[in-house]
Amino acid sequence: METDEIIDKSLKSRDRSQVCEDFVCASQTWLSKIKRLSILKGVFGETNQCELVGFISYALAFPDNFLALVDTYDVMKSGVPNFCAVALALNDLGYKARGIRLNSGDLAYLSCCL
Repeated sequence: METDEIIDKSLKSRDRSQVCEDFVCASQTWLSKIKRLSILKGVFGETNQCELVGFISYALAFPDNFLALVDTYDVMKSGVPNFCAVALALNDLGYKARGIRLNSGDLAYLSCCL
């Protein structure tokens, strides 16, 4: 799935005072900012775009209850930055992400990393 397949990209703020007309773009902007942070150089790699689309779609449907299931081949280089990007875009609109659920890999190690 690609981002252009998301039909309704708008999301009202939690207090209903504003509308983000393109939540997809807001999430992608945050992802770019995260990848450019000097303290994170080399930590995050090329992210899985299908996963990002899934997170954005879920956030658009359930902005008050965004809990991301990260089940990718590389949790730290793809799942975490995608989650953070969508969570930060939600935060801009007054929502709080509920959390992240790990579903693969060395769960003890990854939970300490997060």
